[in-house]
Amino acid sequence: MSLLNKKDAYEQLWQQLFKLLLSAEQGKVVYILNQLQELEPLIEQQKNSLLSAYFNRQLHFAYAMNGVLDFSLDTALGNYQEWQQLEQYYFALEMLYRIAELRSRIGDVEGANIALKQASVEADRLSATNMKIAIIELESQMLQHQAQPLMAYNKLNQLIVDNIIHPSHDRYVSVMEKIAEYSFELKQFQQTVDIGKLLVAKQTEEHQNTDYNELLLAKAYIQLGEFDTAAPIIEKLTRLFEQQNNRYALFEVKNAQIDILHRKGDLDGLFHNAKSLVELVTSRDGNNLGKQRSQRSNTLVQAKEQEKTVQLLAKDNEIQREQLNLNKQLIAAKNRNIVLLSVFCTLLIGLFIWLFYLLKKVHKLANTDSLTGINNRRSGLRKADILLQKSRANRDNINMVFAMLDLDKFKQINDTYGHDVGDQVIKKTVKQALLSLDKNDIICRMGGEEFLIVLSNKSDDKISAQIEKIRCDINQAEISQLAPMQKISASIGVAPVLNTQKEKSLTDYLIDADTALYKAKHNGRNQVQIFESVKV
Repeated sequence: MSLLNKKDAYEQLWQQLFKLLLSAEQGKVVYILNQLQELEPLIEQQKNSLLSAYFNRQLHFAYAMNGVLDFSLDTALGNYQEWQQLEQYYFALEMLYRIAELRSRIGDVEGANIALKQASVEADRLSATNMKIAIIELESQMLQHQAQPLMAYNKLNQLIVDNIIHPSHDRYVSVMEKIAEYSFELKQFQQTVDIGKLLVAKQTEEHQNTDYNELLLAKAYIQLGEFDTAAPIIEKLTRLFEQQNNRYALFEVKNAQIDILHRKGDLDGLFHNAKSLVELVTSRDGNNLGKQRSQRSNTLVQAKEQEKTVQLLAKDNEIQREQLNLNKQLIAAKNRNIVLLSVFCTLLIGLFIWLFYLLKKVHKLANTDSLTGINNRRSGLRKADILLQKSRANRDNINMVFAMLDLDKFKQINDTYGHDVGDQVIKKTVKQALLSLDKNDIICRMGGEEFLIVLSNKSDDKISAQIEKIRCDINQAEISQLAPMQKISASIGVAPVLNTQKEKSLTDYLIDADTALYKAKHNGRNQVQIFESVKV
């Protein structure tokens, strides 16, 4: 490719990425992901770090919008490293926040907390006020998910008290919506009403959607016993959600209607609305309710006809014979139904067996890194935390260390030889490390080229020798795809578990190991560094 053609291709790729960004704003999430995947080989051919970083940023968001959270997280981890290499620290901070958000969504609370701490420190360093507020919002959401609404409320309310968030701030509505939600959970219904009215007025003035806040406002009115105030809001939202065919929102609205009727003691209205709610949940299409009513009407007509037939049986033998024939047909139909029921039960048993097998397979996939076959981050951290708690519960002093291992200059290998060779390097690293590990040791892939190793129940000398052997084995590994004489190497940071530090959590030890790893990188790479706590 000539220099001119390469330049044209480079500019065209940037233009395509910007067009896809506009498509994302229009909600074309599936289209965007397909287009980005088609562009990926063209992006790699350019070998341009900035173009690659921007592409992977969009790819991460596309995966997230399509619900592919594991791919989105892996892409975000790599993209964070790319922005760090380019010294684009604001983009790197954005990825740190996204990593924390994704870990929270998949239930990795420990990982989310680590990422949030790093993001908070970086936001302070960069004076990134808006991102700092977003981090605090995410922290409050995590507290809410952990059934701690009061702590979540206090964390956000402090932003209002300190005048960090005010009505003209662009995150004001987002923060106040969450405060209103937490107030409702804390049964502070009057405060929920006050905030809800304020938000609805502001959003109406700015031509924004008010549905969510109006529904929360109606619920708060119901809890305060102001049914007449809540009723018109509920009726308005019911009409709106029926037009939108928004079944989830309709479910919430009908729950609110049932709450009003229950508090008023309207048993008849309560019965009809409860029945309507059941029909909403169980119906599969818009005509289902009409079909059910038609079937009930037909059943009533049949019952009346049968009653007339019974009355005529005593008068007419011919009618009696016809009834007997009808009974035979009913018996035959009943037998057919029994056969169908037997087949259905057999299929149901088969379905349960298949689901059991599928759940086992999903459980394995959910805890295993797909590339290397070792524990993934979530599984590894869970096992490490269990091992830490057991070692503290044991009265004997058991040596234990957490080691963070990171391949040196791995991005350079990816950029030079491609991701396929990079994957081979990661697989070889794991294979070499496993040669020195016992069955009770733990190794997991934390993401990208970073691994966590947990060693326990060994002497200090044996642990030191074992970690050093892992480093040497990796450095001596042969990778045929690399250039002659080119070796791979790893830096390792070690955080020992001390019996005098029983208040330290797994997160604290991982941060200590990361600190030691950073020191190993700073001192020249391909070495082991042990974390030394500061003595006070």
